Amino acid sequence: MEIIKTHTGKIYVDKELQLEFLTVGDYGKENNIKADFLGLSKEINGVENKKVDLSEKWVATISTQKGCPMKCSFCDCPTYGFFGNATREELTYQIATILKHEEIKKTKRFNVHFARMGEPTFNKEVLDFAMYDLRNLVNKYIEAETIHPVISTMLP
Repeated sequence: MEIIKTHTGKIYVDKELQLEFLTVGDYGKENNIKADFLGLSKEINGVENKKVDLSEKWVATISTQKGCPMKCSFCDCPTYGFFGNATREELTYQIATILKHEEIKKTKRFNVHFARMGEPTFNKEVLDFAMYDLRNLVNKYIEAETIHPVISTMLP
């Protein structure tokens, strides 16, 4: 597995399992992408590089599929191809790997975004994992006041 360090976290690339996932701190909602329909209309011309604090808010973004079948024009997944859904065990593996590779043992908020590669609503394992496995898995490694799963869909 390859671990790529960034200024806000780490990207994990497991070529054998065909999964990519990442961990980042929260860089602030003021830096979210422009979305007029949500009332976020401020122009964003870069995001200031500032230290993030995982003890306040920690975000894990995992792949629900190996590639993606959607072929969205804004994404690079179509060039990778589509190789099926991540299993429940592979969803567990991604979160466990992220938690094992950080020194933080307590956070106020741990968000899990099912959004790195793939359309999460096309993988039936995602909801079962979020409902039945996620809390116990996170609590095995860290103390989190809030564990917040986020299903990020591309569907209308």
